[in-house]
Amino acid sequence: FNWTAAAYLETSLEFDPLDKQSYLDLIRFYLDEKEIKEARDNLTLALKHFPDDLHVLLLAVEVAVAGGAFKKASNYAKEILKVDPINRQARDLLCNAHLSHARKQAKNGKWHLLDKELNEAEQWGGEEVSVQAAVAVLRAIVAMAQKQNKQASEYLQQLRTLVTTDLNASLMIHLEAASVNADAKKLHKLAKLKWKPARKQAKGTLFSLIDITEACLDNYPENVTFNAIKALKPALQAIQTEDFSMQDYERALTFWSQTQQAELLKVYIDRAINEYGDMPLFTYYRYADKRFLSPGEYNEVEDAIDQAKEQGDTKTHARLVSVLSKCGPPLFPGESAMNNPFQDSDSDFDIFSDVDDNEFDDDLAPGELDEKARQVLPELIRLAANDKDVMLMMQDFMALSQAEVMSYKDIVGAKGLREMLIAFIVDKTEPEDFIASYNSTEKKSTEKKQKQQAKPKQSSKKSNRQLNLFGGLFGGLFGDDDK
Repeated sequence: FNWTAAAYLETSLEFDPLDKQSYLDLIRFYLDEKEIKEARDNLTLALKHFPDDLHVLLLAVEVAVAGGAFKKASNYAKEILKVDPINRQARDLLCNAHLSHARKQAKNGKWHLLDKELNEAEQWGGEEVSVQAAVAVLRAIVAMAQKQNKQASEYLQQLRTLVTTDLNASLMIHLEAASVNADAKKLHKLAKLKWKPARKQAKGTLFSLIDITEACLDNYPENVTFNAIKALKPALQAIQTEDFSMQDYERALTFWSQTQQAELLKVYIDRAINEYGDMPLFTYYRYADKRFLSPGEYNEVEDAIDQAKEQGDTKTHARLVSVLSKCGPPLFPGESAMNNPFQDSDSDFDIFSDVDDNEFDDDLAPGELDEKARQVLPELIRLAANDKDVMLMMQDFMALSQAEVMSYKDIVGAKGLREMLIAFIVDKTEPEDFIASYNSTEKKSTEKKQKQQAKPKQSSKKSNRQLNLFGGLFGGLFGDDDK
């Protein structure tokens, strides 16, 4: 599911406004893309036609929380619980709405308003350890802000008892401190945790950390979670892995990959190879997160595919094949991923069959764009590129790290990220300059869209042809990574 599919679905709803699944798909897509306004607009239409539908109301809670409308989220969740009092998802969403509201109040220094929200979160969260742990840290933050360090220390001792290990307690402190801009270092001091980062940790400590992280992964922004784990890197490198089974390594490597811990992933792959030899599974994790492969890397993956097939390891074989499918033909030294992306393509469809090759300049340095490309790419990016593709293009074109791109996304959102990339392509606008002018520009754009919303949408053969063309382009360029 990508932006092209979303455009088609929105057009289809003009002809069939009672297609509930299309509303659900669009709302979920826009939530995942952090396009809250679009999600809210589609939710409004869905609620108009299906006001009592549980699936629509559950998404309504998520949209409200994402937009910071916590009271509205609570009201939606209570509507669900009137119909289905034991609905676990509704109770979880209601609990998280109260926690999110508490964090918002903490950020604004409204300490006196936190107690009610935290009590509500505890009520709806039940015996969920990750909820109780979050509440304990937030209460400690309130006490610390009010100069009640002894009470803060007591709450943090409760935290330590709840989560069973010092490493888990440290993780929760980092998560909540980052969520409300509190002093994590001071909280650690008040917690009196009895461990040192370089001290050897038992393997159970790692898997306990993975368990509690997975339990609360949806409760925090990705960058907050990833940075919290990164802060524990010295201790996580000190985990004793001498008695790790292959299953243990696979779980650890999966976790490091999912949480974008490249350094820890490399450390654990090296340890796994020392213990079990260079297995196809380890080759998969070495290249699973790559977008492009060098000739040597490509050959290494091909050899691992053959080895997995010989061993009858169908799961790893399929994973490795997916790596080659995603990355495409290998890149040679000095070659940019954006130069000739259709080289050696097996596709029988050439989207450039009607384009005169003489219009493009072949005498360019790797990564450099000619004038024709500068004219074409902005529209391609706006109409067809999904969020992940845009982030990868920014890394390629703008020489940014993944962490830098994610931080810019937090500031301007997914839509702003597209415009930032376009501004760089068109006139080399640096990110800082773009951000400085983006807020006022976006405000004017939003006002204009609001005025146009009352007008009926009109589709044309030309726009549909463009969407089809651009969908094919980005499908060939980036593979099947669409949601």
